[in-house]
Amino acid sequence: MSETENKRRYGFFFKEKAMLQAKNYPDLPFYKKSKNILVIFFIVISILGFFLALYGLLPGFDMVMAISGISINMLLAIFVFFNHRWAIVLIGVIYSIDKVIFIIDGVGNPLSHIVFFLIVSRMCYISFLVASELKRLKKEENVADTFS
Repeated sequence: MSETENKRRYGFFFKEKAMLQAKNYPDLPFYKKSKNILVIFFIVISILGFFLALYGLLPGFDMVMAISGISINMLLAIFVFFNHRWAIVLIGVIYSIDKVIFIIDGVGNPLSHIVFFLIVSRMCYISFLVASELKRLKKEENVADTFS
């Protein structure tokens, strides 16, 4: 298969890979599910943010601000873990707004914010596709059971 055909087949965000993940979802280990990787990412950045705020390494952040951000991330991560599509979108939007604010305020390196924004955008997109496909497959299964 040529490189052009491969790009067309998988696209920028690997949509077919997400559909394949949804079809094999019950057989996949924990670390191969896109939503679990997204949840782990937000747990790690929340823990990191907490310790950075605790030791005063984040300029302009206090513990109240850090704990409120961590609480929102952890609450949404619980819903993401259970494949709620609205939570996947919301956590991605909040993270994106957070990165834009950091870039505007000049906090940190803008390149790192852009790179992490792209990584989280891809993870959220794949997780959303998988969650949507799982919902569609479950609906088809219920319809098939009704007519059996």
